[in-house]
Formats: sequence, C-alpha cells, structure tokens
Amino acid sequence: MKLDFLNTCIIITFSIFGEILLLAQGHSLKLILELNKSAYLKSEPIYANVYLTNESAKEIHTKLFSQDDGNLGFVIRDANGNSFLDRQRRWFTGDSSMPLTISARDTEKLLFNLLPAYGLGDRRFSLYHTKVLLPIGEYTIQAKFQTGYDTIYSNIFHFIVEEPRGKELDAIKELDTATDLELDKKFNEAEELYGSFLKRYPKSVYLSAAIVQAWQHFEWHKKDYRKAYDLALRLVDLFPSGDAAVSGISYALTHNHLIKKSRKDRENLLNYIEKKYSNTKVGKWCRRVLKKNKFE
Repeated sequence: MKLDFLNTCIIITFSIFGEILLLAQGHSLKLILELNKSAYLKSEPIYANVYLTNESAKEIHTKLFSQDDGNLGFVIRDANGNSFLDRQRRWFTGDSSMPLTISARDTEKLLFNLLPAYGLGDRRFSLYHTKVLLPIGEYTIQAKFQTGYDTIYSNIFHFIVEEPRGKELDAIKELDTATDLELDKKFNEAEELYGSFLKRYPKSVYLSAAIVQAWQHFEWHKKDYRKAYDLALRLVDLFPSGDAAVSGISYALTHNHLIKKSRKDRENLLNYIEKKYSNTKVGKWCRRVLKKNKFE
C-alpha cells in the first residue's frame, strides 16, 4: 500500500513538473503581427506578416507554424465588432501536432494573403480579389497560435479599407472586367486584358493582384507553366521590398517542378535573388531559406 502510494506521488510529481515545463516553453514564445500599411483600397491585397519568436535560451518544440493545419489563425473584426471567419477550404491531411523546433532566440516567419480566406464573397472566386474582398470600413486584426502548450496572441493591428478613386478606380474596373472574362471562360480576351493592364497601370496598387491572376490564368487554363513561372518572378523584380515579392518567389519554388527544375535550380535561384536584392525583404527571405535549407 505504501509503495503504491509512493509510486502515485512520483507520477503526480513528474506530471506536474512536466506541465510546468510545457507552460514555461509556451510562455517563451512571442507572436508578432505586422501589416505593411494601415490603409488599403477596396480589393487591394492585404498581406499579414506573422513572426513566432523563441525568447528563451533553449530550443522549443511546438506545433507546426501554419494556417493550413489549423494551428495559426486570425481574428478580424470591423468597427461594429463583427468577426470575419476563415472560410477558405484547406487540403492539409497531415498530423497537426507534428512538432516544429525553434532554436534559441530564433524566429519563424509566415506571410499570408488575407482576402482569399477572410474576404466576403463567393468562395469559388476566392483568388479573385475583385470578387472576394473586405468592405469599406475600419478593422482590427490579431493573430493567434496554438503552440501545443497553450494559445498565444499577437498584438492588435488597426487598418482601414477605402474606396478607390481616379486612376485606381479605372484600374480596378479593368481588372474586374478581366476577372469576369476569366469566369465566363473567355480566356483569350482575359489574357489580352491582363497584358494591357500590366502596361497601362504599372504603378497601381492592384498591379500585384493582376499579376497573380495572370499567372493563375496561364497555369490553370493555358497550361503554360513557363509563363506562369516568369510572371511570379516578375513580382520579385517589381516589388523586391514588398510582400508580393515573397509571394512570387514562394510560388516559383513550389511550382518549378512543372517546368522540370531541379533542387539545384531552386538553390541557384535563391542565391541569385539573395545577391541581387540583398538588402530588401525578398533578399533577406531568400537568405533565411538558404540558411535553413528549406527549398526541397
């Protein structure tokens, strides 16, 4: 009886100690949210940058830092307190508890395009920003992450969505027309309009959205993977200091098998961009990927 009691005490002690260690690890993680600006035009891409930092002197094991597996999410509310839910279908079928190891004082970074998941509109058109968008108004956004120990929250970021005017209004109307042509399966007409948009509105805030739609057009409808690949990399050259460039290089790395690129080709591409744009956002992103060897 005494031995059973002693064993029970030991098990309880180790369980409590283990829970304390897990909580201590969880509290050593810090979540930071950034948007690249505080005011957007309606249908303009809104990229959220999320940073998960291990502030401790030891490595930490946590759940995968990804929205696809349900661990990472965003809380978006308008001025009336209405919440915008993530309604984008996800295809992750792996183990959401699969651990991620973050080294001491290291940071994991994630870039997420909010409109396809959180915008209002028909889900079938989630990748067309003219069809899925946040209405004009004021908003707050906060990131949350289920670490495996507890749920941690980021800072709260405020932003507004405004009505486009002048040349930007002309630009979004033209992009909307191209979108309608695409959805009506008038692919040649849509392709022609995408091309003219890129020439007529080189400074538009909608330029990156137009390029994304154009590369999807060539990938999905024309099966011209080389053009899709080249358009994605065009974002790197046009916006090396912006979030769209990271979106472009990410696409190029994950889809270059379609044009029979090898692992060495991916490594060479990262090295090239890192050297060409070394002090920009995309250059630093490439340097981090190379360092962590995450370009399989």
